[in-house]
Amino acid sequence: MILKDFTGEDEVKKALKVPLFRRGTSLYDALLTAVRCSEKKDGYTKCIIAFTDGADTTKSSPAEVITAAKNASVPIFLIGIGNVEESILKSIADSTGGKYYPVSDT
Repeated sequence: MILKDFTGEDEVKKALKVPLFRRGTSLYDALLTAVRCSEKKDGYTKCIIAFTDGADTTKSSPAEVITAAKNASVPIFLIGIGNVEESILKSIADSTGGKYYPVSDT
């Protein structure tokens, strides 16, 4: 997970050039952490952008992510890479006012 505080376009491009791969996937935990961090920032337009393979091995649930993001008024935009479970990612994105974008392996 790369959690980047509120930033400009150049910093986002720089962060995306450094892939971080670890075993296990904590997608829902990462999204909840990002929502909680965004709640502490007032006066900004906020959204969360996540690149994911859609897998999750944590205790948090999509429902928890959706509830937290809706309460914080933070849309979540998800970019699904590879063979993902699109229905869950679409549900999170659509329910929070964000959008889901699939990226194929080909």
